[in-house]
Parts: sequence; C-alpha cells; structure tokens
Amino acid sequence: MENYPEELKEKYEKLSPKLKEALASPEISERVLAIVDRFKIPEEKIEGLAMLSTMIFLGVLPLPELAKELKEELGIEENISKEIARSLETEVFSNYKNELEKIYISESMTKSQEEEEIQKVKKETVQQEVPKEKPTEKIEIKEELLKKKGPDKYLEPIEVTEKDKARIIKEGGRIKKVF
Repeated sequence: MENYPEELKEKYEKLSPKLKEALASPEISERVLAIVDRFKIPEEKIEGLAMLSTMIFLGVLPLPELAKELKEELGIEENISKEIARSLETEVFSNYKNELEKIYISESMTKSQEEEEIQKVKKETVQQEVPKEKPTEKIEIKEELLKKKGPDKYLEPIEVTEKDKARIIKEGGRIKKVF
C-alpha cells in the first residue's frame, strides 16, 4: 500500500475485514486474470483493469460506473467494456456486494454532509457581504454634501450660448478659431 496516496490508505484502513481480504486474495486475482484471458485484453492494459478493480473495492469507483471507466482506461468499444464490467460484477464483486453498498452509502452521506457545510459557509459569507446601510441613506448624505459645498466649479455648463461658441476668422491670410 506504500505507492498509494494518503487518501487511499485511509480508505483501505476503513474497509471491512472481508474487503481487505478480497484485495489480497489470490483467488480474486485469478478471476480477474481469467476475465482478461477471455476478452483477450492486451498485457499493457491489464494493470489498468486491476487498478479499476481495486478502486471498486476501496469504494472510490462506484460499480455502475465501471463500464464507462473501462472504456476510457482500456480504450475499448462500449459494448465490450459493458461485457467486461458485467463479468467482473458477477465473478468478482458479487460476493462483496453488501460490503460495497455500505461503503457507497457512508461515502454519499459524508459527501452530502460536506455539501451542507459548504452551503452554510456560502450563506454566512453572503450575509457578511450584504451592506447594512440602506441605499436611500447614501443618496440623502450625498445631497446634504452638495448643499454644503455648492455647485461643482469643475462641472461644465450643458447649455452653450452664442457667446460661448467658437468663431472662425481670417486674419493675415490665415484661418483662426477664436473662442
């Protein structure tokens, strides 16, 4: 188990004795190899199949998703991956179905608890981010400040009078724009 990440080691430690025994069982390995021979799986892909079987026993990969994972991992057709998954399920995992279901139930419960915690944290952060001031108070404060300061001296007038318009004049053979 030294090649596995810490999370997988923890999952292994939590397994029932029956599942731990199955992982180390030469009989289970022989059944998997018989399936490999029956479906003529290339030697370089056997390790991928063995890893997926181990992931099922550890509760990382749900049994219903095995066919899809076989297709991706081994690069085989969907109908063949379904047949291999069916064979693995009946010949390898059928004796351990109850233990596997217990793992998935406890995993789904912990995942739902984690999701609930995440939702609580999100709600708390949203409540903290909501400003406690009312927007109408901000508008009233701004109007009060304008009354105290008077009109903005940098604000240009919107209306343009005849006096404010630019004129073009000709002076000494040159054209000038006069404001």
